[in-house]
Amino acid sequence: MDIRGGTLNYEGITVLNDVETASKNVGKMGRLLPSPASLQHVAQKLEKAGKHLCPFQLISTNFGEGVEFDYAKTTRLVIDAFGLSDVGKERQINISASIDAAKLTKNIMHTSAGLKMTDVQGRDSFRNKRSFIYEKNSLCNLQSCNANFSMKIIIMKETKESFKQFEDVYQFFHLFSETSEACHHEPSNLEKFQWEESTTS
Repeated sequence: MDIRGGTLNYEGITVLNDVETASKNVGKMGRLLPSPASLQHVAQKLEKAGKHLCPFQLISTNFGEGVEFDYAKTTRLVIDAFGLSDVGKERQINISASIDAAKLTKNIMHTSAGLKMTDVQGRDSFRNKRSFIYEKNSLCNLQSCNANFSMKIIIMKETKESFKQFEDVYQFFHLFSETSEACHHEPSNLEKFQWEESTTS
């Protein structure tokens, strides 16, 4: 992998393909690794589906580049996935805001913020069971990565100033506790959050 700079991108996959096809047995057994072209084809399909379900955009800040998802549609998608759409019509759903930072490599860090599903009635869509309640009604897995969903990710170092790039995420959740009228009278959020289209449709 050092031939292409030590990165696992499409060029890195090409190197692995070259190593695989150099084997004498590849003709008999068939290829195991996909080609860059096939990965790009799948990536395009995934991106097309993702833009419909949960639109996103690339962003650039003074601290680094990143990706930002549509906050309202992300929240609605997670609520639907945990089977809480009907519950939300009868009572408030318990959702927490979350932020964290981690090292990707020795010199590259990322910070991400989003939502954490903590409503005890949420259901694990993969196992078709309650997500947070086990035997004897004890709570568990509230910190599970399966309950955390990033809505904004920026490749940058973790500092007090850089964390301010995520204030709009917390403002979004703050407005959840406000009335619909109050939300629409917040000029900075009117265009970005699209309340009527994303949270009530």
